[in-house]
Amino acid sequence: MRIVYKKSTNYTFAYVQESFRKYVNGKSVNTSHNVYKFGRLDLLKEAHPNDLDEYMNGILKECEEKAKLEKEKVKFELDPNKDIPLDDEAAFNVGCIYIKELFTKLKLDEHLDSYKENDKAKYHYSVSEIALHLICASIICPGSKIHSYRIKENLLLPHSFKKDDIYRCLDVLAKHCDEINSYTYKKLKKYVNIDSHIYYYDCTNFYFTSEVDDDFRRSKKSKEGIYAPLVQMGILIDEYGFIIGMIAFPGNKNEQPSLKQIEEKLVKHIDLKKVVICTDAGLGSNDNRYFNTLEERSFICTHSLKGSKDYIKEFALKDENWKTIDDKDMKIADLIASYYSEKDEKKKETICNTVLYKSRLINDDISINKEYEDENGEIIAKKETIKEFEQKLIMTFSLKYYFYQLKKLEKEIAKAKAVIDNRKEYKDYPDKSFKRFINNIKLTKNGEIAEECKLELDTALIDEEKKWFGYYCIATNLLEDNIHELIETNHDRWQIEYAFRTMKTCFDCRPIYLWTKDHIIGHLILVCLALNLLKILKYKLTKSYEKHNASCLKDEDKYSLDDLTLENIIITLRRLNVTKLYINQDAYVPSFKRTILTDMIAKEYEISFSKQIIKGDRIKKLISM
Repeated sequence: MRIVYKKSTNYTFAYVQESFRKYVNGKSVNTSHNVYKFGRLDLLKEAHPNDLDEYMNGILKECEEKAKLEKEKVKFELDPNKDIPLDDEAAFNVGCIYIKELFTKLKLDEHLDSYKENDKAKYHYSVSEIALHLICASIICPGSKIHSYRIKENLLLPHSFKKDDIYRCLDVLAKHCDEINSYTYKKLKKYVNIDSHIYYYDCTNFYFTSEVDDDFRRSKKSKEGIYAPLVQMGILIDEYGFIIGMIAFPGNKNEQPSLKQIEEKLVKHIDLKKVVICTDAGLGSNDNRYFNTLEERSFICTHSLKGSKDYIKEFALKDENWKTIDDKDMKIADLIASYYSEKDEKKKETICNTVLYKSRLINDDISINKEYEDENGEIIAKKETIKEFEQKLIMTFSLKYYFYQLKKLEKEIAKAKAVIDNRKEYKDYPDKSFKRFINNIKLTKNGEIAEECKLELDTALIDEEKKWFGYYCIATNLLEDNIHELIETNHDRWQIEYAFRTMKTCFDCRPIYLWTKDHIIGHLILVCLALNLLKILKYKLTKSYEKHNASCLKDEDKYSLDDLTLENIIITLRRLNVTKLYINQDAYVPSFKRTILTDMIAKEYEISFSKQIIKGDRIKKLISM
């Protein structure tokens, strides 16, 4: 294109002219046409006395860009009578491209492939390629490892590996379990720019399709209430929900020693000094509490009031020294009375959400298991008493929690009364927790209540349980820290339960379809990596949304941070599909619903699949990156 001038009788006119060739009578000839008319040159000089050349060149550039875009438009014809090629895949998921982008930014591909050299092993496959594929499969289309292999052509990722290579790769991942998790955590901390000193630890279990036990898979009742061979997994996460480390152990083992074990493993790779470890009551043993006072560590754990010494129970139940979160004195009896006397529903809800607290120091002696090396070099554990182990107990009373427990108790009492009145109803209830409220209950071999039993309600036990409704207690060695912050820190333990729920419901990681210990550990590592990558994506999208206040998003639908959940991100990635077009060039069309979330993800990584047509060379470039 160029700028040309044409003279008429009285004036000179300016145009943007495009030259091209066309066939006339079977011959190719040069011709041209005007694509933009500036107008009279004398009027242009009056309008742009100082920048006429700049103005005209700007218009010329716009015309060139417009022509370039016009040339990029794809025109094609499809034949309704022609079949597509046999055994040719036509539908692909491109959500995995964003996961691959994160995988590469953390340099996980380089790290995983470095094991080939470090192990001095002759891998004929790429560890990073298989790991990335299995991570994407667990997010996009979860299932067994065979299922993941079968869908490899549906994911736009490199896949030069064979089925058996997947299982060999799991062995490699299991061998370097702690290195992989700690490396990933170090990298993601830099990538999302966070610093954390509050860590949460908890355990869950996974069941198997097989009913056969071995040294690693041990039968026990799972969290889902299924009696089957189990493997337990403990994860350590930070306050943002990112996984720091993982440990796997047999399903019938006590979970308490696992906290100490995972810390001893991780300390070789990351700094665990000056961190706070938060756990539930099950993991808050004296051994774990004491261990987390060493190396400048601290602990916050749930403390059982019912199992405490008498002087602690007496202090907790005494309706004195209670304060609200804004430090106003209030008694529990007054709080309950104000709730029942209030008629305004909004004020009633405010009262219901009120939490009271009080605290005290305790200096009791505790007994711990300490390990020693005997004359033969074997490690043995001996009981040792730690004198005056100082802790702070923070007790809270929540009216909302009180009503929740009361409602639950009423349902259990109703079931117990129904069984007392009609023994046959006992088998109708899968959950038999209400059985504790029935005195003299004895069962036959068939699981039915024996006829000679004179059943009655245990009112004493009911009164004893009701006495503790609404109460909650935590123990900590952070004696000088703000009580409100300690309560809030402990409250954030929900994040680890959310992590477990995501693994089990979104990734379908149970039942596990693997049998060997290394394969199981390798599988669990991939689940942790998948969760971390999704957490990074959610974190980045949240920060971007807050920074721009969604001003860049133009859509009729309303959107808020409440909609930006892991579940919604997973659903969006799963729906990001494209379909191959059978035309004279390699091209694809989007087969998904464009939403604000798809635009947010595309903007964050500058990769969009929302165009009406996507050229194949662009897809190939993204795959090879």
